[in-house]
Amino acid sequence: MAFTPGTDSRYFVGPMRFSVFGKSLSADVTVNQLDTSSVENKAQVFINGQRNGSASIGMMLDTTSTTTSQFTTLNTWSGGAQNPITIALEGATIAAPTWLMLGNQSSVSYGSAVGDLVMADVSVQPDGGVDWGQVVVAETAATADANGAAVDGAAASANGGVAHIHSTAFSGLTNNIVVIQHSVDGATLWDTLVTFATVTAVGSERVTVAAGTTVRRYLRVVDDVTGVGSHTRFVSFARR
Repeated sequence: MAFTPGTDSRYFVGPMRFSVFGKSLSADVTVNQLDTSSVENKAQVFINGQRNGSASIGMMLDTTSTTTSQFTTLNTWSGGAQNPITIALEGATIAAPTWLMLGNQSSVSYGSAVGDLVMADVSVQPDGGVDWGQVVVAETAATADANGAAVDGAAASANGGVAHIHSTAFSGLTNNIVVIQHSVDGATLWDTLVTFATVTAVGSERVTVAAGTTVRRYLRVVDDVTGVGSHTRFVSFARR
C-alpha cells in the first residue's frame, strides 16, 4: 500500500495555489443513477446519468488585497466569475493524478475567534462535472524554450479531453507560448494537441479538446519563451 500525507495535497484556483493557505480540503464526485427497472425485472436496474461533484477548502485568510491575492480572488469569484480548479490530492508532481473542474463559488464563510486566526471556508460547485487527469508539468519556472518530459497516459483515448494551466508567477518575459503535445511512443512524432493563449501575466485557462478527438498515449508540455525572465506554470490534462 502507498499512503500520502495531507501535506502533499495541492489546490489551485485560477492563478493561485490556495493550498498554501489551506488547513483542510475535500472533493467528491457523484453520478446520477437512473432507474430503468421494469415490471419484468427481478432486481432494480440502473444506468449512469449526469456526473456532478463539489469541492471545499478551509483556509487561513490573507487580507492582502492586491490584484491576484486570495482575498481579491474570493471576492471576484463570488460575483459570478468562474475559475479553473485543479486538485492534486497526492501531490503536484509530474504524472500525479488530478481532478479538474470549472468552479463556481457556491458559498464562502468567514470565521474569527479570539485567540485564533481569521478563517475562510469555501465551497465550490463545478460547471460541467469533474474530470480525472494527470499532471503534465509540475509547478516549475520556465526561463527558456524547452520540451518537457513525456507523461505516460497508459493508453491512447478517443474522446478528447480538457486541459488546465495555472500561471502562478510571471516576471521579465515578454510572453510564453505553452502547448501540450502528444505522441504514440513518447519519443517521436510529437504533434500539438492543446495551445493555450499566449501568457503575458499571471492567470489561468481551461481548454477543451473536442469530443471524438484521439489523444495519443504520451503527453508533454512545450514552452516557447520570449524575453528574459521566468514563468511559473502548472499544467494538467484529463482524457474523456
